[in-house]
Amino acid sequence: MDGGKGGHMSPLEVGLVGAGGMAGVHLPAWVELGARVRVFSIDGLAPGLAARYAERGAAAAAALDELLAGSAVVDVCTPTY
Repeated sequence: MDGGKGGHMSPLEVGLVGAGGMAGVHLPAWVELGARVRVFSIDGLAPGLAARYAERGAAAAAALDELLAGSAVVDVCTPTY
C-alpha cells in the first residue's frame, strides 16, 4: 500500500457488498480506519448508504464487476438466509 511517496500509504480500497444493517455498521468502521469504500447491492440501497459517508471517501458502485475490479478487500455484508 506504500505509494512510493516517502512512506505515505495509499488508502485501502474496500468493496462492500450489501447495504443493509450490517453494512451500515461495517462502512463507518472502514472509513474510520482511512479506507476508501465502494458499496454495491442489488436492492438499490447502496447509493443512499454511500451518500451518508461520501465526504469520507465512500461511493456506490454501479455493478459488482466494477466493485471487485477496484477493491483490495471485499467485505460481504449480505443476509445468511
